Amino acid sequence: MFVANRFTQYTDEDYDLVTGVNLGGFFHITRHAIEHMERLGSGHVVTTTLAEHADVKVPSVLASLTNGGLAAVTKSLATEYAATGIRVNAVSPGVIKTPTHAPETYDDLGTLHPIGRMVETSDVVSAIMYLESAPFVTGEFMARHSGTLLGTWEPSTPPHARPTSSSPTTPAEPAGRRGRRQESRQKIEPATHRHRKPLETAARAI
Repeated sequence: MFVANRFTQYTDEDYDLVTGVNLGGFFHITRHAIEHMERLGSGHVVTTTLAEHADVKVPSVLASLTNGGLAAVTKSLATEYAATGIRVNAVSPGVIKTPTHAPETYDDLGTLHPIGRMVETSDVVSAIMYLESAPFVTGEFMARHSGTLLGTWEPSTPPHARPTSSSPTTPAEPAGRRGRRQESRQKIEPATHRHRKPLETAARAI
């Protein structure tokens, strides 16, 4: 459940709704699931939650609150039940291409990710299948956001097409045996520095 709003404008109803679904839903369903897994002597819990990234353009403290709780409980339960053969992991995707978003918004939403596209449902499934096939992995909070949290980037320009300096670089002169030069060597004119407009970078993630 995701409700975006400024912190002071959230209502008690918003709080009850988001925490009730995101935390209460996890608590009640997972409690019954682990009870059954304990009887079987093994099991695997995988939770999906939001990517951990605050964005001033999309204030969503309640989502951050519940997301942090799920991240913490994943590690806590993984530790508590490791000896019983039960593993607990979580997958944290970015913006997923689902009917929740109108098709005409896909291109804009794709710019929220460095690789230039939205997260496909198959991307999330492949992460879950990996965790399922990795019996030694537990307590993992796996990011599946296509690099959103790695740093800043230029959304409108793919990494391989970004401009590079056309000015040739002069290698540093080696020191030591080749470091001595005649005092009468010809002076080299200093390179001209061109003023370039800084790239306007913007990184947004939900």
